[in-house]
Amino acid sequence: MRQWHLLFVCGCVATASAQQPWTVDFVSPGVTTHLNVSEEFLTSGVTWDTDGSEVCPPGGADDVRCSWRTNHIGVDPDHEANGVAAVVLDGSTSQRGVFLSDVWSDPLNSGAIWWVNYDVHFVAADTADLSNLRVVSRFEHSGTNELTLQIDGNNGVVRVQHRIAPQHNWFETPETGNNWQIRLTMRRTAAGQPAMIWVDNMVITEGPTTLYSETFPLIAGDTDGDCQVDLSDLAALLGNFGAGPGASRADGDLDGDGDVDLTDLGELLASFGSVCP
Repeated sequence: MRQWHLLFVCGCVATASAQQPWTVDFVSPGVTTHLNVSEEFLTSGVTWDTDGSEVCPPGGADDVRCSWRTNHIGVDPDHEANGVAAVVLDGSTSQRGVFLSDVWSDPLNSGAIWWVNYDVHFVAADTADLSNLRVVSRFEHSGTNELTLQIDGNNGVVRVQHRIAPQHNWFETPETGNNWQIRLTMRRTAAGQPAMIWVDNMVITEGPTTLYSETFPLIAGDTDGDCQVDLSDLAALLGNFGAGPGASRADGDLDGDGDVDLTDLGELLASFGSVCP
């Protein structure tokens, strides 16, 4: 059996990560916002994982965590390395959280069509709440709203719904210009049980040109997707050191090559103490 013995000295200093261009614009009471966190992180905790087990019925609880693992993992594979923008809603009333993107531009004066694509995930402790969940995306030019897209949750029996924004064919007005921003509102329209909404993989293209792309990446060195690099990340990596092929980011494979080695350890130590701003 192979054993690894590692000795290191880390003169690590806590720093703020600069990998978060989006900002929180508004938050209702009872709402918690997250940027650059993982689905794994969001679906952890007693509210969503009532029995602390990955076992689903009949051997385990029929909870949100189980629904996420059985109905969603593998459906959205980009999340092995990417994060999300999310709101957690306590259900006490109608609520919303609003995010504002960084500024970007459309330099093309071509009359081509915008294609707007992004993934929306509606998550509810009670499936009756799904129809009360909504995402509204407003595409603003110099503060003026030019395009509004809306996606709603659907009634259903599965607690985690994955909705892909339809390709939106839109001739821009104005066609070109700087100072474009996306105002992303995630909300619930009525009180109920706790729920979450998260958005990821937002891409806007015009013909063959990508105007905007956002994957809400996890910060470097963050193995568990909680938006900080700390001892729990180091413990995960060291506990799996030498693992592979087939290792995941949660195991400590930070460079995505399927194993956990000195390159991954170096990346983690270089970012130790980092947190999302």
